Amino acid sequence: MKKYFCFVSMLAVIMVGRVSADDIKTNEWGVITNNVQMSISLKDDGAQIKTNKSLSLLIRIKNTSTNEAVFLYNALALNADPLIGVSCAVISPSGKDISPKPRMFWHGSGGHIILPPNQINEFEFSLSQLCKFDEIGTYKIIAKKIIWFGNDKQFEIVSNPLTIVVSN
Repeated sequence: MKKYFCFVSMLAVIMVGRVSADDIKTNEWGVITNNVQMSISLKDDGAQIKTNKSLSLLIRIKNTSTNEAVFLYNALALNADPLIGVSCAVISPSGKDISPKPRMFWHGSGGHIILPPNQINEFEFSLSQLCKFDEIGTYKIIAKKIIWFGNDKQFEIVSNPLTIVVSN
């Protein structure tokens, strides 16, 4: 009887822990690609803005590797080439693709970031400087970024999908 009680107690603890972990929505991540993943959320942890107000994304990049660093380049120019900046796909409430079109050339400042194993880097991205959020309804946003392992191996990471509600 004691053995069964212990088993049932452990099962209950596991189930409660699983429910709590599933309810967490503020830290969603995109798929892991080559031990790296990206997460986007509104800077203020909300999911709603007013029409034509500023919208800043908080972008997090996580290196899930246990032994290999990755290299990021963050361009300060918002609409830089996707190879050096962040590109976003934005779908309006009416289903229209209003994604910002990046410049295929770049000039200005930026910086190299080395992301060690098991570390997260985060930065802000002011998407409203590139896209108008003037239609009322729900927008869908997905971000992409190029990552490097050394000088020769590069790949693209894709964020979690983010839905933003725009109201009056």
